[in-house]
Amino acid sequence: MILEMLEDGKITANEATQLLESLKHAGVKRERWEEEDDWDFGEHVKVFSKNVEAFSREVGAKMDSAFKTMEPKLRAATKVVVEKDGQRRQRDFQSAQRERQEHGKSR
Repeated sequence: MILEMLEDGKITANEATQLLESLKHAGVKRERWEEEDDWDFGEHVKVFSKNVEAFSREVGAKMDSAFKTMEPKLRAATKVVVEKDGQRRQRDFQSAQRERQEHGKSR
């Protein structure tokens, strides 16, 4: 499934590696669970929860970093769009004025 997600471009190679490593570690823990009868279901849930929490923090940090990187670029792009729109409106206004003046002269 992880390799399919990688092939489909849904995750990066680095993310696939991390997921496979997580599964590898989970496999080690599962073997440990099978060997140790004193581990109860609650312990399994705690270990799983810690793994999910760590993964969630890492993903959150990456998303935060991506948004911080994107924000200045989005602000700059927005500024350019607003400036270009203002220039277009100014040209349209000037063109309309010229047309009104020329229309007035032809009468």
